[in-house]
Amino acid sequence: MMGKRLKQLKQTIPYFMFLVLLFYLSPMLISDTGSAMFFLLGVFPIMCFGCSFIYGVNLSSFWYILSIPILFIPSGLIFYQWPFEVGVFYALGYTLIAIIGEILGIGISIYSKRNK
Repeated sequence: MMGKRLKQLKQTIPYFMFLVLLFYLSPMLISDTGSAMFFLLGVFPIMCFGCSFIYGVNLSSFWYILSIPILFIPSGLIFYQWPFEVGVFYALGYTLIAIIGEILGIGISIYSKRNK
């Protein structure tokens, strides 16, 4: 049982690392309000959806979905100096987008396995 969980954790680490790089390195590319909005309303949602979709096709775990707000909220506090409530608002939006991506990925995974 523990070996299975450890294996799943090892498989999930690249997805966690991608989110860490997305949320903590991309703010270095933000130079003004326009680029901040581009990342916050464009890049982050698309990347959360894409990463979650791929994760859903290959694996699925409730813990992955929880990692999005856990990783994003501190970056909002550090880089954007938002109040906690604003970070939670964005984090919930990204989490909802990630849930949709993972559900679609799981659906495609199940569909492709069924048709083999």
